[in-house]
Amino acid sequence: MTTIALWQRFRWMYLPASLLTFLLQRSPLLRVLGTTEFSAGSPAGALLRSAVTVAALGGYHTLAGATQLSTNPPSPATATVGQSFGMVFALVGAPTSPASYEVRGALPPGLSIPGLAGDLLNDSSGVITGTPTQAGTYNLSIRGWNSTGKRGNGGDRIYTLTISVQGGAVVPTAITTQPASLSVNAGGPASFTVAATGEGTLSYQWTKDGVNISGATASTLNLPSVSASSAGAYRVVVTGSGGSVTSQPATLTVVTAQPPTIVTAPLTQTVVEGARVTLSLDASGTAPLSYQWRKAGTAIVGATNPSLTLPSAQATDAAAYTVTVSNAAGSVESAAATLSVIPAVASRISNVSVRTSLAASQTLIVGFNMAGGAKSVLVRAVGPGLAAFGVPATMDDPRLALFDGPAAVANNEDWGGGSSLAASFASVGAFPLSAGSRDAALVSAVSGGRTAQITGTGAGAVIVEAYDAGSGVSPRLTNVSARNRVGTGADILIAGVTIAGTSPKTLLIRGIGPRLALFDVSGALADPKLEVFNSSEMKIAENDSWSPSLEAVFPTVGAFALTPGSKDAALMISLPPGGYTVQLSGVANGTGEGLIEVYEVQP
Repeated sequence: MTTIALWQRFRWMYLPASLLTFLLQRSPLLRVLGTTEFSAGSPAGALLRSAVTVAALGGYHTLAGATQLSTNPPSPATATVGQSFGMVFALVGAPTSPASYEVRGALPPGLSIPGLAGDLLNDSSGVITGTPTQAGTYNLSIRGWNSTGKRGNGGDRIYTLTISVQGGAVVPTAITTQPASLSVNAGGPASFTVAATGEGTLSYQWTKDGVNISGATASTLNLPSVSASSAGAYRVVVTGSGGSVTSQPATLTVVTAQPPTIVTAPLTQTVVEGARVTLSLDASGTAPLSYQWRKAGTAIVGATNPSLTLPSAQATDAAAYTVTVSNAAGSVESAAATLSVIPAVASRISNVSVRTSLAASQTLIVGFNMAGGAKSVLVRAVGPGLAAFGVPATMDDPRLALFDGPAAVANNEDWGGGSSLAASFASVGAFPLSAGSRDAALVSAVSGGRTAQITGTGAGAVIVEAYDAGSGVSPRLTNVSARNRVGTGADILIAGVTIAGTSPKTLLIRGIGPRLALFDVSGALADPKLEVFNSSEMKIAENDSWSPSLEAVFPTVGAFALTPGSKDAALMISLPPGGYTVQLSGVANGTGEGLIEVYEVQP
């Protein structure tokens, strides 16, 4: 760009063209700005006008003469935080133009001098520009030389440049998230947090009940282990350029911690495979309590409640279970609860019966047990009804009484031909009785053990029957026993068992004679013999003297122990569904008091 063209562009400034040419030749800043697009209102234009004005203040004579510092705007200058600022400075009044400056002192934060390296500025003038960020009064010390690098003439006089930065519109400090109140067990940790906004760097000071907490100067206050003395109202004062603000109080409540204790431990259980099982305990202690169940010492994932439920118990679930209860004050482990899982029941004893001959005024006692709950049982004492099967010398008028322990709970002498009982006979598969017969029958709900006692006004053969009158395998009949005098021929003691279901059932069958002497029974059968027949009257098992290998089985089914080496008879047999007959007689036609027993061994 030519001098004439530049003069025409700046003719509104009323400067002589010769002076402007001189400034363009002498000032690098003006040479740079002179090659840019220019508008009177632009920052570049403003700085250019300032440089021209500074240079035009007087002729250059010597740096050591009447040199002075000229600035635009004049020093001291005023700036405002957050608003852009520009200033041009130069040494004027000497014929030799400065070629370098030493600039020392504090520039207002946010302002800078382009080209300043350390304290050296190699230029004939300087520009201070930027946006101040902090209020205050700032002084710069300036010296000039007529050669670059602070060499040559000059440097013997220090000039001061002052900029006063006024505060602008300040954003007030504000709390956006208040600290929250807490309730914590003694010994546990507590933490309060505040969130705040504001201008400048924010500082924090936490207080407890109005007293500053030493070192608590972060946005979060952590108390690693609280005690009763830690309880109180906590606040925080947040300070920034926009002032200070105090938070709402956050109350810390400290609960005295009591260690957990187990009130009721989980119970040992035995369940059938597939059954729903719940192990539970009751514990006390300061809340909150936490729980962890373990199986054989190994933690069960997710088992963290006061109870543990297994929806369908399997063989693999059988184990010892414990639970650990914890709180802030400690922990305690329960005693082990053993879970046993037995195979699912697929068959049951559907009915039992005992046939024998009674003398006049003699009593036959038959016992049976219903396990797993209550169930209706049809009980019959049949005498006259046996004549239809060709049984000779039957009892004319049997009488039936049902006992729960020593208490009589039901009785019958003549069944009466009622339609309800007749329907029960048919539903369980019992043979029918004539409506006018003097046989006895009743239906009773049975849970646990019962005994049936049968008597008659005269002697004769009689059969006593107990039928499971319900459905399903639980509850179910699990054993039957009968005691009477064992004779010979038709007067032996005979028991019948029917197994219903889809799988075999293991039974323990015993014929007791010598062992009865220990129960003060006189005239016991000296050498009993057992024989088992299927529905085709084929003998499938027998025993004369019991094997010691069965000794461990007796207590598992609730049977009393036998004297080792005694001549009592016992056998264990697995029988598929169907009907079976067990006969108890004396070896070599021996006679005497005998007891026949049938127990369920495997469900």
